[in-house]
Amino acid sequence: MEEPAMKSTESVVSREDLKPFRLFKDIADAALDLILEQGLRLESKKGDPILYENRRGGIGLYLILSGLVEVLRQEPQLEAPVHVANLQAGDCFGEYSLIDGSTTSAAAKALEDCLLFFIPRGAFIQVLNGDPQIGKTFYFNLSLHLVNRLRQNDTRS
Repeated sequence: MEEPAMKSTESVVSREDLKPFRLFKDIADAALDLILEQGLRLESKKGDPILYENRRGGIGLYLILSGLVEVLRQEPQLEAPVHVANLQAGDCFGEYSLIDGSTTSAAAKALEDCLLFFIPRGAFIQVLNGDPQIGKTFYFNLSLHLVNRLRQNDTRS
């Protein structure tokens, strides 16, 4: 299977672009700068795959700066992938494999042209491990994010 057809762009992502994300709440500007240095700004066109399910573990974290992304999951008993969620600007995906390094648990594709910020797992872990306070704050924020997602799923069931 070929890799997703995304284009890395030279345009800069700023601290202000990251601040709306719950994951970066109470993260100091200097720490955001370290994260920005490690990431890539990506463009994806409507219909393009962004992430494939069951790919090598711990690819990284995707932040949606603009656009709409559909998350899909292949269920063994079904032929077509199942819709899991639509994510928009301010949302993220890839956080499961970011945490545990396992294969990706779902696929993602652009429902409209998207602008993303991608942070590779290795570089991200290095930043978080470099300063225990940054790591503690980020993982606390990530826990809140995941609990919120679980609560949303519970209300849909």
